[in-house]
Amino acid sequence: MRSKKSLVFLKKQRISSILPKSKIYHRDDLVGVTFALIRIQQAYELDPYDMAMGRLGTRQTNARLSAEELYEIVKILYYGSDRTYYSSGIEYALAITWLEGVIRLSFEDDLQDVFIEEIKTLLLEIQDEHDKHFQEPWTGQSLLQDMTSKEMRKLEKETVNKFSNQRSPWGRDFFSICRGEEQKWAKRASSSSSDQRCYVKHFSNPFLLLQPAKIEILNENPTLVQIHDVVPFSWIDKIKELSINKIVRAQVAADEGNKKSYDRTQSNACISKLFNDGSMVESETYQIGVYSPGGVYLPHMDTFNTDNELVNYENEFIGNRIATLMLYRVQQCMVSNGFQINGLDPMDKFSTDLVISKKARE
Repeated sequence: MRSKKSLVFLKKQRISSILPKSKIYHRDDLVGVTFALIRIQQAYELDPYDMAMGRLGTRQTNARLSAEELYEIVKILYYGSDRTYYSSGIEYALAITWLEGVIRLSFEDDLQDVFIEEIKTLLLEIQDEHDKHFQEPWTGQSLLQDMTSKEMRKLEKETVNKFSNQRSPWGRDFFSICRGEEQKWAKRASSSSSDQRCYVKHFSNPFLLLQPAKIEILNENPTLVQIHDVVPFSWIDKIKELSINKIVRAQVAADEGNKKSYDRTQSNACISKLFNDGSMVESETYQIGVYSPGGVYLPHMDTFNTDNELVNYENEFIGNRIATLMLYRVQQCMVSNGFQINGLDPMDKFSTDLVISKKARE
């Protein structure tokens, strides 16, 4: 039976053998890759066993994970200090979901009995811890003892859906948007009239008379508007040129200062001055973000919480944030049974759109 330390070493060795030799990869990189897999499984409600067999929805890939590699993911979830959400404790239900995949794969791979007994023992331990830390008992909770994690997730989803219209955004399943599910808490743009959803407008601006803005209303409440073909490709090339050597692992604000967090699995760079004209006093630096597969920035508010942060680094008053403008490079995507896979072909040309999310002052 291999020890935990030897398994981690083997995993590093296996990953290192396929990575470019010019770059040194650290523990953060390996944990980041692990959490990318966990995020994808969470967002699209995939079966870890199917993922190990290379299946994403109905799409079959050549990727494979062994039972031992799945077991490493479970140990990172259960024994590790990193979390998929900064305020959560040990995610027992999530660990159980992955561990059930380990058990199934172990039998199919005909692994040693001692390994199978070890993971079965750990499964019972995590299940006991899960029940011990369950927030509050409810009628029928005793039935959970005979449920699989898949059945638990189904029951949990039904319970969450009963409260899907609540005002607090933190109680919503935002990943359901990725799965293409109908959102009860959001009012989408009406599909009855395309003229009301998509239109062109020049806003009495002379620069837009010859080429009006192409506007598409994505969502009515909350307001989400997409303006197509905003930024020319020459701008994109310039932004890439200025930012390519500044890309670093993204951080989030914390009481003890900025820190890395798996709430925000993104690399970014900031450019203080992109154009020679225009005032920067009441705006902030341009931020360029790069998301790898499984990359995410969990739901959050961009407004500041205190008056202390309403000045810039030169101590000039800038006020609070009232809107966020996001420029996206549109990629090709393939959709299979609600599972969306973004693909990037370096030979393609990409359009650039502007997404405006209207946020109320708070």
